[in-house]
Amino acid sequence: MRLFLFILLSALVAGCDSPEVTHTWSTLYGDSGRKAAVRVSERSSDPDCEVVMSEYCQQIDGFGYTLTSREANMLAHMPIEDQHRLIYALHGEGGAGGEIIQLAVKASGYERYMEGDIDSKTAARSIYSSVANDSLSFVPYLRNVLDFTGDKLIWTMPMRPSSDMVVYRGDRESMSLYADYLYLFLRNMLDAGVRVDMTSPQSDLDLMRQPLVDERSVTRFVSRYLGPAMKDIDVRVCLGSVSSVSYDIDEILSDDDARRYISSVSFCDTVNCRWIADKCYGYGIGKIIAVQDRTAEKGSFKTWDRIRRMIRDGATGYVFSGLCDTTDIPSTLVVIDPDGRVDYNSDYFLFRQLSRNVTSGALRIRTRGRFSDLLAFMNRDNSVVIVAVNRSKSPKPLVVNVNDYSLRPTLPAESVSTFVIKGDNGFIK
Repeated sequence: MRLFLFILLSALVAGCDSPEVTHTWSTLYGDSGRKAAVRVSERSSDPDCEVVMSEYCQQIDGFGYTLTSREANMLAHMPIEDQHRLIYALHGEGGAGGEIIQLAVKASGYERYMEGDIDSKTAARSIYSSVANDSLSFVPYLRNVLDFTGDKLIWTMPMRPSSDMVVYRGDRESMSLYADYLYLFLRNMLDAGVRVDMTSPQSDLDLMRQPLVDERSVTRFVSRYLGPAMKDIDVRVCLGSVSSVSYDIDEILSDDDARRYISSVSFCDTVNCRWIADKCYGYGIGKIIAVQDRTAEKGSFKTWDRIRRMIRDGATGYVFSGLCDTTDIPSTLVVIDPDGRVDYNSDYFLFRQLSRNVTSGALRIRTRGRFSDLLAFMNRDNSVVIVAVNRSKSPKPLVVNVNDYSLRPTLPAESVSTFVIKGDNGFIK
């Protein structure tokens, strides 16, 4: 399969004289909603950038967002017509087409036990009584998404309990309760018709931020408790946000019993992605997802900087930190007012530029040259996608070599531009 893709990527086919290139763009103030023609000429001897079609990198899983139970409840109470419009804007072909939905789960009964408020028997009863509400709060929105758009990669990420060090325990009773909570949550989701692909044992394994359990306990928890329970319902394990410290990954992934249940690793977009990616690929794990730090400074260009760095350093997917709120806060993609009207933040338009054009299964293509504020991909349909940024307050002419041709667009001021080159129009056959 990889050899076949490599042959496709390496193909140098000169077809029609003026290949057609679709150009869409967003500014800091919203989506232009327009398409423009791009001038194409013979290959330049001095381009600003070259898309190296013979050098492909990692396969992309896609882009997505985090959904909390509070957000899911907010969406479930929207008029169905408004909810469908939002779903189309997030996942439709004319919208963003997002591929990943991360569910931020609140493990209420388990949290109370870890904080010392209740004993294990009371915690078990609390988990059984609350897990249905915890899981089913997501179902109405997710079922509408899946009915409307088809399959998505759905991933549950439990939120951490209190940050007090005394609550972090790795004893057998705690692990058993935690595995029960995750199993029951996912079992309820599956019974309600929502397929979950993977779950994380916790939201943070970074020792500098006080994890739920240490690496040795995580290894034991995955291999003896969580892994076997997830195998029963065909859900894979994704290690939660790991740091760039070596023992975080090595001590867990080097254990054969734990690693056989682990399909992916996720991490905050402020850590050393390249180190994590190298380690993961070394262990045969090829799904490496960066998650936007909720506390990081937002805005299209700041978010773009982190996405570009993460993807270039080996990440296969990127998840924005929040979907919606009633006020314009930086950690969400959309704002929903009391009447159900939706307004879109600048990060939504960046999400849309990336996600609707770069589809799951695409390959990243290496680029080189004096202009580096861009990413390039090849989709499964053989189309080439180039995403480029102009931060300046004036338009910027650009020359990009792709095979035997040069694209000569002008990037609008303060914009994120996307160029889509179809696979049958002269660049790639």
